[in-house]
Amino acid sequence: MSEEHRTVHPEGNGTTRESPMRTRARRTAARTSTGLAVVALMHIILAPNAAAKHGGSGIEPDNSGQYFQKYHLNSAANKASNHGKAQLERTKISTHWTDKWTDVRLRDWWGNKGNADYFGWARCEKKNWWNGKCDKILVFFNEYRMNGRTAAQWRSLGCHEIGHTGNLGHRGPGSKPFCPDSNTNSCMQTYLTTSGWPQKLDNHDIKAVNAKL
Repeated sequence: MSEEHRTVHPEGNGTTRESPMRTRARRTAARTSTGLAVVALMHIILAPNAAAKHGGSGIEPDNSGQYFQKYHLNSAANKASNHGKAQLERTKISTHWTDKWTDVRLRDWWGNKGNADYFGWARCEKKNWWNGKCDKILVFFNEYRMNGRTAAQWRSLGCHEIGHTGNLGHRGPGSKPFCPDSNTNSCMQTYLTTSGWPQKLDNHDIKAVNAKL
């Protein structure tokens, strides 16, 4: 099959046939421009999160009253969920248990493949059409990665993942995209294993949650 040649019409009469090399160069430039536009758009979309100055990785709930559902949790994850919920209660967010997935679902997951490196994660499953905030949040505890961990480490994970549901991002040594936490006393530390598995939200976390409500 021969290469495609495009015909262009100059200002004068007649036509000229563009060379294959020039055609490829022009297409490459067009693709590059499109890629830059997508990157620029992503920066615009992500800007509000970054402005929160708390790691940019939190999930903003659609209201200050959040209902939590335990969905097939093992004993360790169940206790971790109780602890994490209690920590979030220290903020202006009121939390409640429910048997339906109203706001936040907490569940176990045996992630021994693509997600094997993660202790847990949280993500927004459905946004509120009215205000664009998150209506339904799904929190995973990776049983595979947490297998053999202590009760204290499970509490740290519960505090961390449920902290995300209050729009808290990651804390770290101060380098972007982490919000500074030099004394590593926040459970929102990105690297729980190297920060001693802190089990509580610190004052900075609590103020950050309350400031968004």
